[in-house]
Amino acid sequence: MPSAIASTDEMEALVRCAAAHDRVVETNPDDEFAWLYEVAARTGCAITWTALVTYPDGNAARTHWTAKRRTHREGWAAGARVYPQVTCRPLSVQLSLLNPTPFIGAPAFKELMALATADRPSLYRDTAWRARARDELASERFHQVRWSSILVAETTEAELLGRDLASLATEMQLDPFDALVEIALRDDLTTRCTMIVGNDNAEGVTELLSEPGCLLGISDAGAHVGMLCDAGMPVEFLALWVRDRGVMSLERAVHRLTGEPAAFFGLHKRGTVTEGAHADLVVLDLAHLTPSPLRRVYDLPAGGDRLVADQVVGIDHVLVNGRPRAERGGRVLRTV
Repeated sequence: MPSAIASTDEMEALVRCAAAHDRVVETNPDDEFAWLYEVAARTGCAITWTALVTYPDGNAARTHWTAKRRTHREGWAAGARVYPQVTCRPLSVQLSLLNPTPFIGAPAFKELMALATADRPSLYRDTAWRARARDELASERFHQVRWSSILVAETTEAELLGRDLASLATEMQLDPFDALVEIALRDDLTTRCTMIVGNDNAEGVTELLSEPGCLLGISDAGAHVGMLCDAGMPVEFLALWVRDRGVMSLERAVHRLTGEPAAFFGLHKRGTVTEGAHADLVVLDLAHLTPSPLRRVYDLPAGGDRLVADQVVGIDHVLVNGRPRAERGGRVLRTV
């Protein structure tokens, strides 16, 4: 895609265009983000980038989150309108060896993904390929997979549900990658695991949630509906971080979820309860507010699957423009 290969000069030209029309720019720069603060200062454009999240200490493949925060603070103090995105949720994806997208950065898995799905089990049984894949996943440049943070989520072997691959590998007397492959082969590659890749450092997350100049909320679920679902983030934030951990006041937390993003994106008369504003309201029972578990549904064309979080407890009413919305209050739009 063009944005992946564009030079910084070309990106700045696009930013200037957005600034001229009072628009904002969103980008995913990974570790190459410092130039955004320089561009914002030169153009006056508001920019948001994803994501400022914590990673474990010692991960040589990632710039430490405290260094990123320091760069943000310096740019923010200089007046750059740059807003990194933060979240209370661990960064997690659903991993399937049938389509192992989280591992695609390793050359061995690029070779695997070039095969028809029916031919992939044979490659997993190839000991030479498996050794190469194992070594690549262990390399520093591949973000150092944490097998203790990969949990079995879907399998035909019920006793394995919720177990982490590190402990399973110890029991099976195998390398964790080999343990994953053996379990998946027994399941005809239908096994799915929840792979936590970052943002599970509670102390760091607590600091980032209150960091000035950050927007709350990140997700790539629109591109990976069968791997990610962050729809429960607002409920997790209010229930687990505000009510249970007291990271900030409820009033401040609600404004973080509503008023701040509305102001940044120019959603006029949204995000605050004021006279003349649109009455977008959520009525909730904070004491009983409980995040929804994820579940997989198969309602996409050709039986495609996606993850949803639609069983939250404690949301009593949702009003949009002052009108109560039913659970499925929208309607499908179709072309004529």
